[in-house]
Amino acid sequence: MLRRAAVVAVPAGGRARWLLYEGVAGSKSVAMCSAQRWWSPLSCRAASGAAGTAEGLAMWARTLLLQAIGSSEAWQCSGRAGLAVDNLQEELAALHKQVVSLGSEALGNHLNLADLSVLCRLLTAAGFLPDRRLFVAGATQLRKHLSSGSCTGATFDAGAGLALAACEAGEEQGLGSELVGELCAAGAARTHGENALGGSGAAALALAAAAAGRADGPLLEALLIRCSLREIDLCPAMLGDLRLAALLAGPAATEQLDIRALSFLRTLCLDARLDDPRLALLPAEAGAFDEALTPFEAEVSESLGQCEIPHARAALASGLFLPLS
Repeated sequence: MLRRAAVVAVPAGGRARWLLYEGVAGSKSVAMCSAQRWWSPLSCRAASGAAGTAEGLAMWARTLLLQAIGSSEAWQCSGRAGLAVDNLQEELAALHKQVVSLGSEALGNHLNLADLSVLCRLLTAAGFLPDRRLFVAGATQLRKHLSSGSCTGATFDAGAGLALAACEAGEEQGLGSELVGELCAAGAARTHGENALGGSGAAALALAAAAAGRADGPLLEALLIRCSLREIDLCPAMLGDLRLAALLAGPAATEQLDIRALSFLRTLCLDARLDDPRLALLPAEAGAFDEALTPFEAEVSESLGQCEIPHARAALASGLFLPLS
């Protein structure tokens, strides 16, 4: 039985992590399994070597995000657990330092919508809080495309990734919600057509809409159908994000789904593991913990357990707890 699922933005020392937490009675796992990865350290080093320019920095960010997701091109959704591994922390910190060094204004002036979106997605998925001016620059470019009426599927995908990144950065009731509304008004949630969302973009828009409180039944249904049609774009972590979107949307939305969307949700998403950044904290041997806890959480849990002292006299008889007072 599902006990809780939450999305929490936690600023700490200039960083913000979007914690996706689930507790399932009897379940031994909390996060997705590691996806297949084919990048060598040389590819990341080559990308980081070109990071002296805005375009090189965007290429470096895209390489790291795709590596974490385990995809060749779908970067709009998931990646949190993959970026939480220890061997990427130094490189992520170096990339964030480069972003700060180049400055949000320079990046906003030189990068296109897709590059701004992937940069913001990487930073928020890795637990960093990007400068709001990066989101504003991306939103400005997206709105120009939307107002022109000539948006392609790639434009909608980039916009969905940017909306999700904004929600991950704590803008789920601000810029993130605005972008979700504008994308939907422009027809991004259509299920068919040459300019429809890809599977990853549809998953990103579903989670962004749910986090912003805008995922009603018809919108969630359309995005799930689109994900079903583009299932080849999705990785296991994206299915976990769709599961989280359905949980956040609640029964009021999921009970309105038609048979196609509901079948996809039940068959592929409801058992998918959430893309939890604390995957790296799980022990190597499966089943060692019922829940994944940070060291601080484990210490608090142990202290609370020691404080729980029975206040009633009792005895055990044949395995039954019998109060004596």
